[in-house]
Amino acid sequence: GQGYRPMDADFQTRLLFKGKDTEADELAGIKIDRAREFVWLGDRMRLRERWEAAIKEYGKATLHVGDKSPLVQGKLGFALLKAGRYAEAADELTKPLADNPRHVVLHVYLGQALLKLGRAAEAREHLEEALTINPFDPDVHEALATVYEALGEREKAAEERRFQKLISQ
Repeated sequence: GQGYRPMDADFQTRLLFKGKDTEADELAGIKIDRAREFVWLGDRMRLRERWEAAIKEYGKATLHVGDKSPLVQGKLGFALLKAGRYAEAADELTKPLADNPRHVVLHVYLGQALLKLGRAAEAREHLEEALTINPFDPDVHEALATVYEALGEREKAAEERRFQKLISQ
């Protein structure tokens, strides 16, 4: 025989929680699932370096989860950065920062976008913050060295490059 088969989780939820909020809860779950699908598609495009297609898919995900998700906004910001759309990247990466001030990826990508926009002093703030969160990320040291060079701080830039090489070994 087939033996015991567990009930479908959605079916169980409908049985256990009858009431006015059931449909709203179910719709919220669907929206999150849809967002996951769009992020997955965006990630597939990212692997193929199809930045505009990735931007489109990550943008669809934000329609379902909003623009405060550090995960989705980080992916969207990175794709915008790679597509050369630096102002848009900076804008999208800034949105979730107030609620997620210690999210290192947001600071790193925002710092890179600001540097590309010629806003090295602002880039410095975000990259130095990223460094306090994760001092062992060689990409942060590389980006910070570039910022220091742009600001004319050659000694600090050289120090960052030395540290970057040391932790990359």
